[in-house]
Amino acid sequence: MEAIECPVVNTNFYKVMKEHNIRAGFCGHDHNNDFGGDYNDVELVYGRKSGFGGYGPPLGKKRGGRGIYLKLDEQG
Repeated sequence: MEAIECPVVNTNFYKVMKEHNIRAGFCGHDHNNDFGGDYNDVELVYGRKSGFGGYGPPLGKKRGGRGIYLKLDEQG
């Protein structure tokens, strides 16, 4: 519903995430967009509007939030 943009310079942030076994990244501040997906075992998630100020989301869409559940393996 709104334009999606990214940095014009590749900082290799994704590569660093993979090197450090980071499983998910969350970013964005938006009023109308809300999406995410898995890319090579890293969950990349764009923000979600949770407050009641400002505009958005569009009619028929709901505000909300994301729950992040962490579980340590036996190696800690």
